[in-house]
Amino acid sequence: MVPNTQVRILLVQMIQSGSSLNCVDNSGGRRLQCIHVFGASTIKYAGLGGLLKVVAKDARKVRSHKRKKTVVAGEKYRAVIVNSRYKSARRDGSYVQFASNAAVIMNENFRLLGKRIRSLVAKEIKQNVYKLRLVKTARYSRGVL
Repeated sequence: MVPNTQVRILLVQMIQSGSSLNCVDNSGGRRLQCIHVFGASTIKYAGLGGLLKVVAKDARKVRSHKRKKTVVAGEKYRAVIVNSRYKSARRDGSYVQFASNAAVIMNENFRLLGKRIRSLVAKEIKQNVYKLRLVKTARYSRGVL
C-alpha cells in the first residue's frame, strides 16, 4: 500500500476563463483574456483548437491612415487556440508543446479578422470544419517544440 505522502495529484493546466493569451495574427490585437470556453456547460478548460470568447486587453496602434484598425481594446471576439503551453498528445505517440498560449481572432461567422498568422500552428487545428480556413495561412509544427 502506498502512503498518502507519495500520492501525486496531476493538475491539468489548460486555457480556462481568466487566462491570458497572445494574439498571433495581424488583426491588431496584442493581449487577449478568455472570458468563456465554448462547449457544453460543464466544460471549463480548452486545449489546442478550442473555441473561446475573448476580450482584447491591448491593441496595436495603426501606423497608416489608410489602414483601418480592426481590433479595439475592450471589445469581445471569438478566438481559436493555436498554441498552448500544456503538453498535448498526438495519435502517433508524440507530444507537442509551445512556449506560450496564443490564439487567432475570428468574427461571429468564424472568419479570420487578420490576413496572416505570425506563429506556428499545430496540425491538429485542421480537423474541424470551421478551423479549415487556417490551413491556407498557417505553418504547421511537425514535432515537439
